[in-house]
Amino acid sequence: MKAEASELDTYFIKDAKGNLIPVVGMKFEEFENLLKLRKGLVPANPPSYTLDQFNLRGAKEQKQWASFQATANIRIREEGWVRVPLKLGKAILVEQPVYEGPGEFFTTFDEGGDGYVAWIKGAGAKPHLVKLRLQIPLTELGEETRLEMVLPRATESLCVLRTAQPRVQAALKAGNDGLVTTQLASDGQSEISVVGAAGELQLSWRPAQNAPAGQPTALECSGEIVVKVEGLNRVSSDAKLRVRSFGAALESFRVRTPAGMELVPTNPAGYTVTPVISAGADTPTADGSQLVDVKLDRPAGGVAEVRLLAVLKPGAIEKPNPVTLLEPGRFEVLSAVRQRGTIDFVADGDWSLEWNANSDARRVEVPTESAGGARAVARFEYFRQPCTLNLKIGARPSRISVEPSYLAYVEPRQVRLEATLKYHLRGAPPQMLSIEMGEWRLDKMTPDLAADTGSASPLQLQLRGAPVGAELEVKLFLHRDLAPADARLNFTLPLPAADSTSPANLIVIPADNITLTPRREEMEGLTADLAPPGLKLPPRQQ
Repeated sequence: MKAEASELDTYFIKDAKGNLIPVVGMKFEEFENLLKLRKGLVPANPPSYTLDQFNLRGAKEQKQWASFQATANIRIREEGWVRVPLKLGKAILVEQPVYEGPGEFFTTFDEGGDGYVAWIKGAGAKPHLVKLRLQIPLTELGEETRLEMVLPRATESLCVLRTAQPRVQAALKAGNDGLVTTQLASDGQSEISVVGAAGELQLSWRPAQNAPAGQPTALECSGEIVVKVEGLNRVSSDAKLRVRSFGAALESFRVRTPAGMELVPTNPAGYTVTPVISAGADTPTADGSQLVDVKLDRPAGGVAEVRLLAVLKPGAIEKPNPVTLLEPGRFEVLSAVRQRGTIDFVADGDWSLEWNANSDARRVEVPTESAGGARAVARFEYFRQPCTLNLKIGARPSRISVEPSYLAYVEPRQVRLEATLKYHLRGAPPQMLSIEMGEWRLDKMTPDLAADTGSASPLQLQLRGAPVGAELEVKLFLHRDLAPADARLNFTLPLPAADSTSPANLIVIPADNITLTPRREEMEGLTADLAPPGLKLPPRQQ
């Protein structure tokens, strides 16, 4: 006979008060996916579109207006019409948009905040090009001219504005994304460029004054940070920083390392890394971070690449569920006006990672190969530093599944039962396995893991210290006595406690002097079946 699962598809889950609430029509895998989604363990769905480039080029043609051409390079990932917000709510569209691409296109205007919206139909690898001719109002306050607009977030963005003034100095409002530079064009006009602009943009400029000597150089930094979790107190951050100088050649810069972590000395080539020293000791900031000076062996006119490795300080985490969260991706180049990059998380072992990201970081799809060849469990893009991306580490919960099978030998005075339980263990190794024995008594078991070999129920199998891997097979040899006057045989099977249990095979073998007649109408959860092929049974006359 073969045990089958009940057709009832109802599970009971305890609420906050301990009451059992029925959940109808939900499989365990669906519940597990919902739990992972809530805890941030499920990779984020890829976006329906990718804005690869967004460029704005224009000039101040009138006192209160600037004319621009916006160009958006878009790739569509989903079938059907896809909505792509282009922002630019304060701009006035002066011509019909121009579209170049393999699909269909039209535009609308959303007064709720998304501004101009491009609707594109045509998924595939080929890009879609959208061009908009716009006029954007300017504000003049004395000698200062101000431009305000809201831009979409793109992989690459550039805003260029020409003005008739020969020499100007430009600045962005504090908190705006982007790196602003000015240069003198060949026709004597000034050209203002903002690289990496996204979101709210407030650009102002005025006639240039004589720059003071020793003016600090504007820096841009892109980072590739790999956070590796090997244990509760074994966390490392490997940061590869590419620093570029706008202006004078780059000679040195200062970096703030993550709080609660300390720098690991390495042997770099082409530069030296020195902790900031004060009164004979490293100088940490109030939050426990550390400042280090990076000095190049020779001034760099282009991009300088450095690598910093930091590890968690001993005793930084003392409890399995720490209240204080880590920020292992917080590498800040102090003099950089623009800092962007990626943070990959790699987990070595059965550890559960949870994240709490602010608006300066977002979770993205994990590439097939990342983190130096190791498969990352999560990837985030950050748009500024210091980056508020908190990490919480805990032991991954155990998940136990079991495949049981039973052989019942019916004799005149007793029933002997051989139970084979094939366990599949996932996550953190459990310390104990539990089996409800009912009326059965344990004679022996292999391997010998039982804490009590008597009639105690449930039977506890101790796994602490035992060489247990992801697969474990336990065999139980049990018996229960029968009274001489018993004409009916009733028994229940041992029930192993597990997260999921596969349908079991039960084979009943009577002795030669016993005849059994199954009463199918009284059986629960059982259906008659033939013995599995290849099963070796003891020889019997019947």
